[in-house]
Amino acid sequence: MKRTAFMALLLLLSSCRPTTDLLQPELDLPSTFSDRREGEILALPWWRIYGNAELAALIDTAIANNPDLAAGRARLLQLTETAAIAGVPLVPSVNLSGGAALARQPGIVDDLVTERYTLSIAAGYELDLWHRLRDRQQAAKLEQQAGREDLRTLLISTAAGVTDLYYLAVELRAQLALLDKLARAQQQTLDLVENRYRAGIAPPLDFHQARQLLATIRARRPPLAEQLARTEHALATLTGNFAGRERSGEELALPTLEASFGTGLPAGLLARRPDIRAALLRLQAQDKRAAAVAAERFPSFNLLGEYGIARIDSGAGTAGILANLAAAALAPLFDGGRRQAESARELGRRDELLAGYRKTVLQAFREVEDALAANRETAAAIDRLTEERDCAAATLRLAGESYQQGVQPFLQVLFARRALLEVESRLLAARRLHVNARTGLHRALGGAWTDGYLTAVPGEKAS
Repeated sequence: MKRTAFMALLLLLSSCRPTTDLLQPELDLPSTFSDRREGEILALPWWRIYGNAELAALIDTAIANNPDLAAGRARLLQLTETAAIAGVPLVPSVNLSGGAALARQPGIVDDLVTERYTLSIAAGYELDLWHRLRDRQQAAKLEQQAGREDLRTLLISTAAGVTDLYYLAVELRAQLALLDKLARAQQQTLDLVENRYRAGIAPPLDFHQARQLLATIRARRPPLAEQLARTEHALATLTGNFAGRERSGEELALPTLEASFGTGLPAGLLARRPDIRAALLRLQAQDKRAAAVAAERFPSFNLLGEYGIARIDSGAGTAGILANLAAAALAPLFDGGRRQAESARELGRRDELLAGYRKTVLQAFREVEDALAANRETAAAIDRLTEERDCAAATLRLAGESYQQGVQPFLQVLFARRALLEVESRLLAARRLHVNARTGLHRALGGAWTDGYLTAVPGEKAS
């Protein structure tokens, strides 16, 4: 009767355990992005659309050698082992114990010598009626999965960082080549003006203004060369190499991008962005920890057993089976409110992570909208600057012809050449910014391409 009542009490208490479902926050997401592009996003690594083998090799090198990625893999290994440790209390603990004792006591005739030998297996197991142990294990597994999503985020940011630096180096080299080209052209103009000046056809002002423009063009080169060196150094560091040993982006042009691209539906962003998934997993892990702390206020039940052999020799040896079986219960009665305070603290932490999750989602949508706006406006800027460049080139040609015919002063040629230099430089910068905007869009949209670059850490099981 007592055993039946005890089992009935266990069943009644187990029905009070908290739910095992994962927390799923509700979000009111927009139906479309502002540009209303709902095509499928690029599933392959997005930098392949640039068709640049050197860039692809640099990204592969960065993924293999970047210290931040190496640290991320090490953190994931730690989280994997922590999850394994958290699952240990769910299985019985088994220990093998043995002992030998010798006791000598004085007797009336002779001393009494007793020898005792034992060898037994002891096992213990806690009945996880309230899912306290399971919740802690699941929280650790969720943290491990969040760590894997953090590694995906690092992969995405590393690939985007390499791409941005690489094409910045390409643009700077093109800017330097543009300056050298214009310097050569201005040197030819200076030679022409000097000949006219020495022949008494051109005034001294024309000669000195031509020299001034050539000096201005040449003076713009050192700052760009320094910026190129810094960019190459940053790219080397990002790829895990020492600065000053590699040069990239030599004699390569900025890519021409397709005008069309897919963004998918906004709801899909929650599944594609690893930082959003990581924030949700950490929120769910904290919810499980809060449930585990709440379960500390319920009684705990443990089963203990021991089985083995024992031999006692005190003149006439005896041996037998050693067996013990016990059940223990521990119910908290008074702790000064500690458990209640701990439970409230964990719930507060869960609410904090919930707010952080919503912020991460809002930030992700903002990054997508920013990238869409950047793609739209940089493409428009390229069209306008191309038109302006063509006009500036025509103006320079006409100004040069008019000067040689004596119709226009040389100052018009200088203005036209300076204007062409400025617009061509701005056009190069706009084209590089357009590549950056497209890279930023691929980065903001996330994607599944990271699967091919993630390797399982030692001890990690596929989730």
